[in-house]
Amino acid sequence: GTLVEQMLTISRLGQREVNLDERVDLVALVRGVVADRAPLVLRANKAIEFRNLTDNERIIGNAQSIESAVANLIDNAIRAEPIGGTVDVSVLSGGIVEVSDHGPGINPEDRDVIFEPFWRKDELPAGTGLGLAIVREVMIRHGGDVSIEETCGGGATFLLRFRLSEAAT
Repeated sequence: GTLVEQMLTISRLGQREVNLDERVDLVALVRGVVADRAPLVLRANKAIEFRNLTDNERIIGNAQSIESAVANLIDNAIRAEPIGGTVDVSVLSGGIVEVSDHGPGINPEDRDVIFEPFWRKDELPAGTGLGLAIVREVMIRHGGDVSIEETCGGGATFLLRFRLSEAAT
């Protein structure tokens, strides 16, 4: 089911079949994705923490595709997070969403290729190799970008930077 959903998402984005003119409350959207992922986190003996570091962060875009991008980052962070650890998700001012784990991190030599469709570092963790390709495509379609930083103490932090629009406020 996940594979089919991801293939449909990437196809729709590639064919420009999504409405990118919706007003999106980024805080509410990310909070909802975190809440949806809570049962997965608990089953994996991990935790997730949502921090809203801005009062009102509205952007113009497509809520469903943004949800998909955030969900893919959180799913990856859940897989990478050590047992008993906490995945951190924040919405920052300036249209920034931050998803951090405390796992092995991303090797610098892999940072250019991890966004390619079907790329996977190894076969052990479950996944299709489409999640980060979807994230990149969503950010391109929204006029934003995605970047990777090292998490303080180890791990990976993904940053989604959305283009802010006066029309959204």
